[in-house]
This record gives sequence, C-alpha cells and structure tokens, in this order.
Amino acid sequence: YNFFISFLLGSSFRTHCTIGAFSDCTGLTSVTIPSSVMSMGGGDHSHDGSGIFVSCSNLTSVTFLDGVTFIEDFAFYDCSNLNSVTIPNSVTEIKDSAFYYCRNLKSVSILDSVTLMDDTIFEDCTSLTELTVSESNETYKSYENCIYTKDGKTFVMAAQGLASVKFLEGVESIHSRAFRQCRNLTNVTIP
Repeated sequence: YNFFISFLLGSSFRTHCTIGAFSDCTGLTSVTIPSSVMSMGGGDHSHDGSGIFVSCSNLTSVTFLDGVTFIEDFAFYDCSNLNSVTIPNSVTEIKDSAFYYCRNLKSVSILDSVTLMDDTIFEDCTSLTELTVSESNETYKSYENCIYTKDGKTFVMAAQGLASVKFLEGVESIHSRAFRQCRNLTNVTIP
C-alpha cells in the first residue's frame, strides 16, 4: 500500500523522521516524503534497525517532495525491492550507506543541490546501472553512469551494476571506495 508519512503522523510532524521508525515494515510498497520533512533519520550501525526504512523488503518506490535536505546514514538499508530514486533539489547531503544493499535499485537521478555525497551511498546496489547528476549541479557531474567532481579531476563512484567503466579524460584521483562492491565490473579504461 502507499504510505504518506505526514498523514499518519499528523500536523506535529515537521522536521525529521527518527531512527528505525519504519524498520522491517515488509508490507510497505511505496512512500511519499512530504515537504515538511527535512531529514531522513539514520544511524551509524546498519544492522541494528537504525535507518528509518531498514529492511522494508517490499518497498519499490520512494517519492521525495522538495523539503528534505539530508538523507541520513543507512536510511534505506536493505530495501531489496527499491528500484528507482530521484533525489530532489532540496537535498544537499546524502550520508554514508544511505541506499546500501538495495539490490534491485536500477536508476538514480541526483539533481542540482547535492553538495556532499559519501562514496558508499550505493554500496552493494548490484543492479544499479543508471546513475546521473543534473548538469546544473555545481559540485558533481556524471559521465557514463559514474560520478565525478564537477571539474572532472576526481572519480567519486561508479554505478555498482556496471560491467565496464571508461574514465573521463583528465582524472587525477579516485576515491578510496569508488569501486567497492562492483561485482559485475570486468573492464576499466583509464585514458
């Protein structure tokens, strides 16, 4: 069923969803995050239910309305059927392992306002083959489903499901975990 957070929690719900609030809600299939929510509560341990939607195994879609500014650590950890996410313009930070182990996540679009992304946000998302950043984003850019710093000098991360990666010309450094858990990767071309 579709779940609209502000409807359930009422008018007093204004700034953030707390740690583990919807952990293991296996009947949850879609979620709309209203504009009144600024932060999607997370935690610093992935296996203790600290992310807000940890192990919601039937969650297939998440709609963020403009307003959310942070997607916290492990927010959607192990949402194994989540397949597509669009990060809205209001989000400025996506924290450590926010979408870790979302094995059916195929497509992610990151819009203009994101200025800080941990390089493990899509770790072990083995079906992720479409990873794009808006051309208007001032911090990051994408090229062939990989993310780079805007100047193209630092390779930040690859979409985890890619079999082949071709670097942009002029790359000078690679983030330490840029290819971690890229289990399908068989070919890397560095110019």
